[in-house]
Amino acid sequence: MSIPNKYDVAEAILKVANGNGFKPSEVRQYLQNSGRFGAIGAALSAQIQSSLRTFRDKGYVGFDQNYNQKKNRPHIIISLKQLQDFVRTQEITRHEPTASAAIDSRLQEIEQMLGQLMQKVDQLSAQIQPSPSNDHSESAVPEEEVSEMIDLIMGTGNVRAFYQSLRPQDKDRFDRVLQFASTTAIEHGREYGEIGGYANQPPYYNNVQALIFARFGNQGDALAGSRMYSIPLVCDQNRPITIIIRNTHRSHRVLEEKVSEGGNSFRPLSLDDFLDNPDHYFSYDAGQQ
Repeated sequence: MSIPNKYDVAEAILKVANGNGFKPSEVRQYLQNSGRFGAIGAALSAQIQSSLRTFRDKGYVGFDQNYNQKKNRPHIIISLKQLQDFVRTQEITRHEPTASAAIDSRLQEIEQMLGQLMQKVDQLSAQIQPSPSNDHSESAVPEEEVSEMIDLIMGTGNVRAFYQSLRPQDKDRFDRVLQFASTTAIEHGREYGEIGGYANQPPYYNNVQALIFARFGNQGDALAGSRMYSIPLVCDQNRPITIIIRNTHRSHRVLEEKVSEGGNSFRPLSLDDFLDNPDHYFSYDAGQQ
């Protein structure tokens, strides 16, 4: 199963737009119903955010100023022709000989059937098995709240500039770790903020500008002991995209050879492994003991 690209999102917008207006949840639902993508729910919603931001930057779409709601914020199509031209151009570049196209069409049908089958299996599994305490499925936190937090974070100048400087593969990692961080923060009553940096961090990450997820006081300072983790706003040879977790939320399943230690925190050496197995590293309950 693949991740929706900008063509997929643009095509979905044109399909669901009602009077030139649409909601991100409608785009996500259209893509989910196609059965062509591995993620569903909040995870799929996070995957389309980058494309939506690109289309807003290009002036193809924009936020509907008639609505001031923060959750699932409505959009309007600003330039229908440019959006249609973008889709048309992508369709031309995808053109292949008839025989290959027929094979691809059949493969797509099979992928759709498999995707629908996997969704049913997931739904049945969720009904049969109790959700673990660290579960971050869409039933735990409404996807609209997660999308709202991600949009607000990405709307800040420092984060936006940092994100635009990243390579595509690093943008994907940042999107995924931000999805985890936002979902878990909302689940446990945390908000986000920016800091100039902390000491006692894992090697190379001392005093690096970062996003933090914590509870904040009236003066905007993080309340003592409330910070769960941070995401450094840096990416280079020695400092890849990562998440730095406070030792107070260190899972008992952490393997020492898989982390880099700081004075009061640690980070996974493999962000991909963390994203696939967050409970091997992070435990909210550990910080409550």
